[in-house]
Amino acid sequence: MPCAKSVLPILLVAVAPAFQDEAVFRSHSTLALTHFHVLKNDLYVTDLKAEDVVLLEDGVPRKFTVFENSSYKRTLPVEIALLFDFSNSVVNNGLYDPIAIKEGLLDELDNLRIAIYGFDNKLYRYSEPTSDIDSLSKGFMSLQEVTGPRQEIAYVLPGNRHLTPHGTSIYASVLQTSREMSRTRDNSTRLMLTFSDGLDTTRMRAKDIAEVIRERQITVYPVALGHRRVPPNEEFHVLEYARLGELTGGRSYDVEFMDRTVMKQILEGLVWSVRTEYIVGFSPEWSNTPGRHELEVRLRDRSLGQVVGGKRTLMR
Repeated sequence: MPCAKSVLPILLVAVAPAFQDEAVFRSHSTLALTHFHVLKNDLYVTDLKAEDVVLLEDGVPRKFTVFENSSYKRTLPVEIALLFDFSNSVVNNGLYDPIAIKEGLLDELDNLRIAIYGFDNKLYRYSEPTSDIDSLSKGFMSLQEVTGPRQEIAYVLPGNRHLTPHGTSIYASVLQTSREMSRTRDNSTRLMLTFSDGLDTTRMRAKDIAEVIRERQITVYPVALGHRRVPPNEEFHVLEYARLGELTGGRSYDVEFMDRTVMKQILEGLVWSVRTEYIVGFSPEWSNTPGRHELEVRLRDRSLGQVVGGKRTLMR
């Protein structure tokens, strides 16, 4: 089963661009950054040096002025969106635990902001990105009540797509949450942790949104809840939901029940992903005739490992 209870191997899958008009990062008064991991023998490589890395712009090596990971006293911020499916088919026991979030994330990562979203056939924000545990606790309380204080986020879907007024819109909610996360250009590392049974009732699929999310440099970690209770004829929905992890460079989890211990294991995976991430970048030069530029990270020596991520499109 691809979304095993243990963590799946990270896999970045090349797919054809689905919504190309949304998949471009437009750099303004900010750095042009590229995020990536390196794997060797299914383990993260954590000891790369700047001289081990080549940054290509349109296939041509270029100098970079930023090189960070945990070994280099990382300074760039981290933003994590927690996205909860609160449709009737999802059991929420153990999900809305601010203590687990504090101990698992806020106490482990510096310069971290967390936002809380929930959805069924609509998307709501219960907490703006913050590191304040009291604000997050209020967000969880509102989410527990479902209709507590919240802000509805209108879906902006490409290709003139429309959603039915009922059902569960997993992929539209993931896509719109990624849009909300990308509104701020502060060079954050961005991760999204989603909790759902995977039973999307629309015609959208993981591959339809993966390219846009990857170009926004957001990594998705889907948690499949109650998979063993899903009828066999609906299992393909869970498998499709799990692919969000593969297609965006993240990992998927299959959770039979949720408690603080299970949540801790999942959050440890997110923290380790942040700590083993590499970031390279530069201050982009400007032109009177802006155009698209493709950035790609490669290693000077293939024996060092395999790059996961490290590709993006820049418009400048």
